Amino acid sequence: MAKAGAHGARTRRDIVARAAQARGVAGGIIATVALMADSGLPCYGRGAPVDNLRGRFRLDLSDAQAAAFMRATIDDAYDKVAPCPPPA
Repeated sequence: MAKAGAHGARTRRDIVARAAQARGVAGGIIATVALMADSGLPCYGRGAPVDNLRGRFRLDLSDAQAAAFMRATIDDAYDKVAPCPPPA
């Protein structure tokens, strides 16, 4: 994680990692998305939203492994994004 070591970035990453541990409610969230998948909303119109969401929960991992996976995913994404220049 290059510049994401800043306090705010670490805090956001840790919150997302903790949320990954709340996978006990994954079934309800997935069921809700499945109900909305045919709604015509653009966020559900690409690919396989239910399968993609199910994959993001990483139900095949333990809670600790899921949290580590999320931290690594966030760090990887952060390293790929160039920061925006400050407003003039």
